[in-house]
Amino acid sequence: MFGSPGEMNSLFIPADDPAITISLSSQYIDSKNMNGNAEITISLSLPDASAYTVKIYDRNGRIVKTFYKSSPQIETEIMWDGSADTREQLPVGIYILYVEAVNINHAKEVIVIAR
Repeated sequence: MFGSPGEMNSLFIPADDPAITISLSSQYIDSKNMNGNAEITISLSLPDASAYTVKIYDRNGRIVKTFYKSSPQIETEIMWDGSADTREQLPVGIYILYVEAVNINHAKEVIVIAR
């Protein structure tokens, strides 16, 4: 009936945390591998969802790389070497990593391909 100091309230309902967290091993990929950053590791922390999408867009909003599209299960650690779906190396520029827990939440991160 009354609260107990230092104890969890009996009516406490934990909030769902639908946040997506993206961690990158580096913000850029060295297209010539001059500085040892020929690829990056994308680490994801995801909420429970029925499906996930992970894509890379160029600065014009075109999809250049699709890791997962509405997939029920995905790896939470993805390696990317700066290549497109065609396996060609993408040109120097700014790219957007888009991660979505379908119908729950999404997150974006900037990745640069440099020389």
